[in-house]
Amino acid sequence: IQTGSLNVSTSDLTITDPEWEQGKAKVTITNASNYDMEYQIVKMGNELNPDTGWTTIENTNGGIEGGTTENRTQTELTELEHGDTVYARLTDGTNVSATVQKQIQDTVNPSITTVEGNPENWTKENVTLKVTAQDNESGLQAQAYSFDGGQSWQAENTKTYEQNTQGIVIKVRDI
Repeated sequence: IQTGSLNVSTSDLTITDPEWEQGKAKVTITNASNYDMEYQIVKMGNELNPDTGWTTIENTNGGIEGGTTENRTQTELTELEHGDTVYARLTDGTNVSATVQKQIQDTVNPSITTVEGNPENWTKENVTLKVTAQDNESGLQAQAYSFDGGQSWQAENTKTYEQNTQGIVIKVRDI
């Protein structure tokens, strides 16, 4: 069965930019039309199936094109991850509109706030460097720390040096 399409403006359907909290993102879909809305979340590496997998949100406010905020239906989607794509479209129960989409992307690099343990004077003892880092969007990877410029990665944020070592380059990576 092939359905027709609604001839409505996709400007009546918007998806906000992602907001990140504790490694997960959230977006809000706003429907300013008279129609119901359908949405689908597609995980990274998967493809949208235009025929199945849609969740329908009934337009209970009787939205009016160009109406006020009170006439709009909003749906918040949470627990989104980097690489997910949110698709939304309008429907009258039979026909559907063009689809709008928003890809969830972590666009901020992690930051290193401190490196501790670097002695100011020469020592014959072992030296342990400790890195404090954070990523306010998707979070840090399980093996996020490198003490050799990204050649190898480890889960621990510390590294002990037993001999004189020069040219230490510390990197941190996020999800």
